[in-house]
Amino acid sequence: MTDTFAQQMLTKIETMLLGKADNDVAKYEIAGRSLEKYSFPELQKLRKQYKGEVKAEQIAADLEAGLGNPSRKVLTRF
Repeated sequence: MTDTFAQQMLTKIETMLLGKADNDVAKYEIAGRSLEKYSFPELQKLRKQYKGEVKAEQIAADLEAGLGNPSRKVLTRF
């Protein structure tokens, strides 16, 4: 199965977060062209968003496959 857009974005965002630990320049300009990178809090917010999307996709795939939703437990007492 190929990765969904949300899975691909989550992988890229996590890669960027790992790279920020080694080499981080927020903004720079060369020959009149400038580049501004995402800040650490912005990347964390995006990571949280895409993790939620990936989880929702996984739950939908599990339901479609008849596996149910593991986060929805039915508790009973006998």
